[in-house]
Amino acid sequence: MLQSSNQIAPIDDGQSLSLEHVDVRFAGLVAVDDVTLKLRPRSVTGLIGPNGAGKTTAVNVMTGFQRPTGGRILLGGLDLTGHPPEEFARRGIMRTFQSGRLFAKLSVIDNVAAAAVGVRGLSRARARDHAYDILEWMDCAHVCCATAEALPHGLQQRVGLARALAGFPTFLLLDEPASGLGRVDCDALISLIQNIPSRFQCGVLLIEHNMSVIMKACSSILVFASGRQIAEGTPAEISASVQVRQAYLGAAADEPISI
Repeated sequence: MLQSSNQIAPIDDGQSLSLEHVDVRFAGLVAVDDVTLKLRPRSVTGLIGPNGAGKTTAVNVMTGFQRPTGGRILLGGLDLTGHPPEEFARRGIMRTFQSGRLFAKLSVIDNVAAAAVGVRGLSRARARDHAYDILEWMDCAHVCCATAEALPHGLQQRVGLARALAGFPTFLLLDEPASGLGRVDCDALISLIQNIPSRFQCGVLLIEHNMSVIMKACSSILVFASGRQIAEGTPAEISASVQVRQAYLGAAADEPISI
């Protein structure tokens, strides 16, 4: 109903990640307005909305990069409100960034291993083995010795995703991973994202403007507009929603969302 090593184990795959009545205000500007949502473990949830809808701000809150003005962030029964990003990561809440934020001069494998060392405290040797396993699973092992800056954009996006996976995530938050990708790379990304929950036993939140990626990769979708959550449902329900078409896409009420 529409509503307004080989197998890598997370810390706790039974917990949900929740926002409860979260507000974020910047000098009077309301970026997130009384948002309550819950991400389910081992599922892929999409988050869509126009520019300025509050999507990235909500992800920043859920990963400790933005302290909310009001409300709480909960991982299961644990209140993480006000904790730094390092504590969120230590609890298994990992993310990617739109810009990648790779260490340009480091090799691909050292970029990925850095998460396992920094977040989980693995030795460098174990972290590199762990990183190689992930890169191999993602069909990127052939570039493990290349420097990050030498990679084309699509591969840099994949390495950023691999690095987040190397932190043993309970929840993985992806901020526009399809940005700048062509059709073939997008299709490969969809398949990859669909397989992450079963392979890594973690939940995924996917922010994306590419509606084809969202509709094909996600089992449920949240819709933001003007800092508020205005809808939640399956891809079919969101595609058919008059409210979503009018508030988000601005499409005529009798036209379905194109994927």
